[in-house]
Amino acid sequence: PSEAARDDTPSTALVNTLSADELSKVLQAHDRDLQRCYEDHVVNELMKQQPSGAPPPGPMRLAIDFEVNPTGAVQRLVVRGETNDALKRCVNDAIASWRFPTTPGTTEVHFPLVFQPNVVQR
Repeated sequence: PSEAARDDTPSTALVNTLSADELSKVLQAHDRDLQRCYEDHVVNELMKQQPSGAPPPGPMRLAIDFEVNPTGAVQRLVVRGETNDALKRCVNDAIASWRFPTTPGTTEVHFPLVFQPNVVQR
């Protein structure tokens, strides 16, 4: 397109959504919720099942997709990944309860979530 036809103004979709900083603040504020899910539903179960001296479980990866509606509530939440249903359910329930700042529009959110054991080896 010619220079005259180009529109450099931000799209309404971007103006009416949450900023990366606003999203990051809410995600960081709820890190403990997600850590609790990992510890309660994965580490305890896996450690019970593992023989003594077995290596700790490796990282567990989830893909999180949801929308934040204009009132700041989470909607259309999907938690995907190869892990047990209890962990997915806990993560789903935790994220569903989060509240974000209000905006004029809906914000789509996609992020990876990686759980890793914090194991001290001596």
